[in-house]
Amino acid sequence: MVKLRAALIAIALGLATALGNPTVAQAKLLEGDRAEFQKIEHPLSLKIGLTATGAGLIGLELWWFLSRKPKAQNGEREP
Repeated sequence: MVKLRAALIAIALGLATALGNPTVAQAKLLEGDRAEFQKIEHPLSLKIGLTATGAGLIGLELWWFLSRKPKAQNGEREP
């Protein structure tokens, strides 16, 4: 009962906050339209290093899952 009451209070507060002042939300959306992102150039060595690390981690994960031997095959037990 306490969890239900806490959940209902959380939902009510969330709705009150979301619906309470729509002009603030609209103002933030309009500010976001005007803001521009600045492009940051990264060194080529960093890009290559991150790509190689990611590919290595993916390869390690594939090796881990494909090289494991299943504990039981076909649901049969050995005597």
